Amino acid sequence: MTETLEPLHLLSNDPETGDAACAMLRSAGWTCQVVHNAGECAQAPHCHWLEQLPAQQVHMRAALDDAIATLEKTRNAFKSTSLGELRRRLQLLREEL
Repeated sequence: MTETLEPLHLLSNDPETGDAACAMLRSAGWTCQVVHNAGECAQAPHCHWLEQLPAQQVHMRAALDDAIATLEKTRNAFKSTSLGELRRRLQLLREEL
């Protein structure tokens, strides 16, 4: 039975290196696409992470990451259901950004 491997999206800002790496992956049986920017991605709606983020959004993500990490580190010290729910809501918000 032949195993079907999931397509791999390889990010590279150097076309020559990206193409060489993709060729090696293809020789190993992988389906590969080199992506240089979001417009080239076959899954374009899911490639928003390639776009440059506004500075405000970068700061918002960093603040959310810090808050989530702090809540995670202190979750055993406080045993608060409310803080656990807050952490989960912040994680969902972070995933949406």
